[in-house]
Amino acid sequence: MLLALTVTTAAQAHKSSDAYLQLDAGVDHLDLRLDLALRDLDQAIDLDGNGDGRLTWGEIKAAWPRIDSYAATHLSIDGCPLAPAGRGLERRSDGAYAVLRYTSPCRLAAPAPIRYTMFADVDPTHRGIAKVQRAGGGPELVVLDPARAAGVPPVEGSSSAASGAAAAAASSPSRWQFLDEGVRHILGGYDHVLFLICLLLPAVLRRTERGWQ
Repeated sequence: MLLALTVTTAAQAHKSSDAYLQLDAGVDHLDLRLDLALRDLDQAIDLDGNGDGRLTWGEIKAAWPRIDSYAATHLSIDGCPLAPAGRGLERRSDGAYAVLRYTSPCRLAAPAPIRYTMFADVDPTHRGIAKVQRAGGGPELVVLDPARAAGVPPVEGSSSAASGAAAAAASSPSRWQFLDEGVRHILGGYDHVLFLICLLLPAVLRRTERGWQ
């Protein structure tokens, strides 16, 4: 089975690098879904074994252990050991994603102490977009910046206290942070800028007897 995914540097420039996390936290357990773009994983751990710019099912199947290892190394939640609970592939409008599922018999602290350093060494523009859903509460949206060196509030009784390593504390971001991330997302892709220019051109052009001015 051939995945219609072209792995090139141009594709990387086409869209800002984002990953998606969904945390469903119950009273004494949590379920986590992590979606990673294959184009980003290819940059980090070289999924395209034969270097032809396309990923096949065979290449993805052979790379699953490395994908699991990479994710486990760059994502953790203080006080909540994550156990693998399944994996798969999902196609989205911007390409194919590896979907990793985890579970943990723990109670999620508030704010959620997420340690996230995915792709920090290959793409400084990468962000993780996390949705945290707690039992009986509304969803919390969190922007995870792998390059931000910040201490994470330790979980009471946990030995994995915050360190100087790059981490992202899961505190609810302000509207200004979302605005800043939106601007970064637009400017990070040349196609977005060209699209905006095309939208603005009709606003500054008018038809006259001598043509467009």
